Amino acid sequence: MAFRRFILFCCFVSLFAIFSCSDSETLEKNYLAGKEEYAKGNLDSALNYLNQVDKEDSCYSDTPIYLAKIEFYKGNFKKVEERLEDVLDDPILGFQAKLWKLKAGYAGGKDRKTLLSLVDELLLVDSSNLDLLIISAKINIEMGKISDAIRSYNRAVIQEDKIALAKKELALIYGKVDSKNKDVEAVSASNATIKRSPQSKNKRK
Repeated sequence: MAFRRFILFCCFVSLFAIFSCSDSETLEKNYLAGKEEYAKGNLDSALNYLNQVDKEDSCYSDTPIYLAKIEFYKGNFKKVEERLEDVLDDPILGFQAKLWKLKAGYAGGKDRKTLLSLVDELLLVDSSNLDLLIISAKINIEMGKISDAIRSYNRAVIQEDKIALAKKELALIYGKVDSKNKDVEAVSASNATIKRSPQSKNKRK
């Protein structure tokens, strides 16, 4: 009797593991498919996949961020904050969540003073964020704070100059790497030609 119970218990555990694995695989497929559809710009399809993931499993912690972005680009600004509620205080995703909350609030016409307060909070975390600096400048202009707006735009321009410089330096590095690769390819091709030449065969003899 005890042995039969043990067998039944093992069968139950095995079936549970199989179904759990199957569910886990399905969730991962939906998650990856949702991200891929988002990257392609297929927002409705991405929303469908990621909604399924969000309902079933919270392990995919950045899913609310993707859902918020989708709602933003679909123009559903009020829904953005709803999507972000669970991650606004997340130690890793919190900054990104608040940034999208800010973007949605600005686009949706929320109170500028409240938004400026959020901008200041986020700038304490990342003072060089271009999105923040530009939104800060725009809000300050709307509120008649021209000197603050100019300050924000100046900081944004500095960051853009740094980005432009970084791109230039990166292009130079890629150019040098590409040049080295071409030199290696040329040497390899030359060596291959020498090995195939009749003279090289005679030398081996």
